[in-house]
Amino acid sequence: MSDIEQVQKINRRLGRAERFFWLFDQASTMSFSFYTLLSGELEPSNLQQAMDRLLQEQAMLRVRVCVEANNVYFRSVEAPSIEVQVLKSDATHWRKDILDQVAIPFSASAYPLIKCFYMPMQEQSVVFFICHHAISGGASVAHLMRRLLRLATNPVMLNEPIEPLLSHPALDDLLPAGYQGAKGRLRALVNRSAEMRDWYRYGNPRHVSAFKRRSIGYCQLGCVFLKLSKAETSRLLAACKGRGFSLQSVLIAAQLYALNSLGSNNRWRPMAISSPVDIRSQLTEAVPENEVGLYISFVLTVLKLKNGEPFWSIVERAHEQLKSHLSRDAALSFWRNLPPDFLFKPTEKGAKRLLSVSGGLSPASSIISNLGRISYDGLKGVQVLESSFNLCPSALTSLCSAVTTVNGELSISLNYDGQKMKYENVAAIADIIRILLVQAVDA
Repeated sequence: MSDIEQVQKINRRLGRAERFFWLFDQASTMSFSFYTLLSGELEPSNLQQAMDRLLQEQAMLRVRVCVEANNVYFRSVEAPSIEVQVLKSDATHWRKDILDQVAIPFSASAYPLIKCFYMPMQEQSVVFFICHHAISGGASVAHLMRRLLRLATNPVMLNEPIEPLLSHPALDDLLPAGYQGAKGRLRALVNRSAEMRDWYRYGNPRHVSAFKRRSIGYCQLGCVFLKLSKAETSRLLAACKGRGFSLQSVLIAAQLYALNSLGSNNRWRPMAISSPVDIRSQLTEAVPENEVGLYISFVLTVLKLKNGEPFWSIVERAHEQLKSHLSRDAALSFWRNLPPDFLFKPTEKGAKRLLSVSGGLSPASSIISNLGRISYDGLKGVQVLESSFNLCPSALTSLCSAVTTVNGELSISLNYDGQKMKYENVAAIADIIRILLVQAVDA
């Protein structure tokens, strides 16, 4: 019996979050990438062996989605394989090459649900994953990238005994008792009501004025990338710590200010930012950070800026609202507020209906996903120059900001859909965000 036949096999229904992302993706692409830019090149055969090793360690890399009698299952495939695809690129076009791959939708029954690519360039190279959101969040894939590069640059590690990670049940089955059953539904309604109070206090959240909503279709993904130097990042983090605010609160305030500033009429609009939250530590079983799986939720922040309001005052309001939601574990009940699955059959028609209903229930918002500090230890022969990710904005979202801190430098990828926003508008938003993050420390 081969090693791959001895590891865990999965045969279970998709959880509420997994089913949402799988079905929604069929109406509006929501895949994401995670990439690492390296100085130096890798040996493709070593990279493939490392990918084969990950396939044996991670059960969720071996599943596809199967539909039976309107029920949706994850099932392990026979003879699983993930080929490392080698693409030609250069220092000018590699970012766009990644975006082009992210925008290609997964089919409903696709395998694999994660793809791996390698782009060798002169004296540099890029390794990146494209992942379906139904099987993982960004933090899991960041761990996967670290493991892949460590194996690929240390081939001797490939001879070590395989230690497969046990795949845990869906998020729904790991929620604390207070978030299950009728009690859980009641708590979800209470948390939803608290969020809606913010909507009514400031007015119904609206998109940036430059946003042109589309109802359905696939994404023409674009990105404006900005990076703070090590010194600028250090000063910003010190300012956050000194004032007692989280970096996420500062990012929320900066993005809201930039979005509001884009309009020519200088009218402040109520706007919302959705923050993904990893909730593994709050579940009834300890799910390791390096296990590929979808254990994320979302917290919504809604604000309306005031004329002449100092930047740090906006940060304080964002911080207090974010802190309030997190203190009552609002993220644990987020998925319980979705309409029941039986209303949306696992078909193209069901996907379109889910998109339509979600648009009616969710406020206009943009997303800030911050994976925090990412370190790469133990690599040989290469050095990490940059590592971040790209998110495909859904048909309901104006911008997705992907944030990482690598080598002490804060980077932000502002992802947008070219069908909904113009590059020059997003570039203007990025410029304002950078100015705020660099100059706010002196305010």
